[in-house]
Amino acid sequence: IDAIETVDFDFSTKIAIGNEQLLRLVVIPQKRQLVFKGLKPGRTSVTIRDNAGDVRLRYTAVITATGKSN
Repeated sequence: IDAIETVDFDFSTKIAIGNEQLLRLVVIPQKRQLVFKGLKPGRTSVTIRDNAGDVRLRYTAVITATGKSN
């Protein structure tokens, strides 16, 4: 199940994903949205920076096979 997050700042499109084999991120800068797409079960981190290069958000993404977890 895809998860959509809306942020309240303009972010850089260069987003750091800890393990790209587990998670794909679709970026929609016009709407300030990030779409998290799980590829296979596991746990990884995501770091979002603003346009100035400062870290604004950090996520820990837990991807499950059934989608019954948050």
